[in-house]
Amino acid sequence: ARIGSNRSVALGLGGVALGLLLLSRMQPDTSYPVLLPMMITLATGMALTISPLTASIMSAVPMGKAGVGSAMNDTTRELGGALGVAVLGSLVASRYDSRLTAALANVPAASRATAESSLSGALGVARELGGQPGAQLASAARHAYVSGMSMAALVAACVAAIASVVVYRLLPVATLHRHSSAAVGRVRAVESAALEPAGEVSPQLD
Repeated sequence: ARIGSNRSVALGLGGVALGLLLLSRMQPDTSYPVLLPMMITLATGMALTISPLTASIMSAVPMGKAGVGSAMNDTTRELGGALGVAVLGSLVASRYDSRLTAALANVPAASRATAESSLSGALGVARELGGQPGAQLASAARHAYVSGMSMAALVAACVAAIASVVVYRLLPVATLHRHSSAAVGRVRAVESAALEPAGEVSPQLD
């Protein structure tokens, strides 16, 4: 936190970009020990990003408006997640369809729609076909899906890298320790409110 919010968040987004870039290189036969460092890099970058941004939002509003800051924090996070799933999911689906088309030439017309709908559908059709045609379809479906995931991860890595530069240049340089009592108190208020059962209001947010 002492290095400044902009540097901390930029470093975190850089870690996210690096993790996604590594994930874009995965293959259908990539083992878990190989995936683990990629996931750790991605998770570390997210950890360095989320906490300073939450503290920045909460320190920008008065204590009496902590609920507003908390709502804004949750809204932007959920909106970004929904847009990310929609856009990147569309890229995965589009890539999957384009890569799987050639492998469906020998698949009965009644089963093509199922195979094109999802990876699990294609693997189900492959089991029904059996033999060499089924094995070829299963292999093609796995490669098509991983190709789509790799492209989506690469696009997301580029977005995260650009965001890292933008945050470094535009996010206020104020370090968290300058506003330690206010920012930490507000972050704790948000965390307490999130842990309470629905219908109850935290006295810290009044």
